[in-house]
Amino acid sequence: MSKLINLLYEIKKKPAIYIGEMSITKLSMFLGGYHYAYWELGIAQSGDDQLLEAFQGWIQTRFNVQISQSWNNIILFHSPNEQEAFENFYELLNEFLESYDEPKE
Repeated sequence: MSKLINLLYEIKKKPAIYIGEMSITKLSMFLGGYHYAYWELGIAQSGDDQLLEAFQGWIQTRFNVQISQSWNNIILFHSPNEQEAFENFYELLNEFLESYDEPKE
């Protein structure tokens, strides 16, 4: 399992430590910072970039979204609030990972 997936499951266990509260928007912002830190330091992320790109495409297909919207906005649109969107993210992530083939390093 990738470092990113492990981190996501750590965030799920204790969201207050990492992002302050159960919020899909804050989770997305955290992941943007995570990605930026790797880029800024020149560290390869192995398959993490590919995983997020694949998840984005999978979410768009899953919700039949043809326009350019981020995965977090799509999930939030289909959820009553930030907290439930956060919870829905993990359900969708689990569903996605069941069919995702991690790239070989």
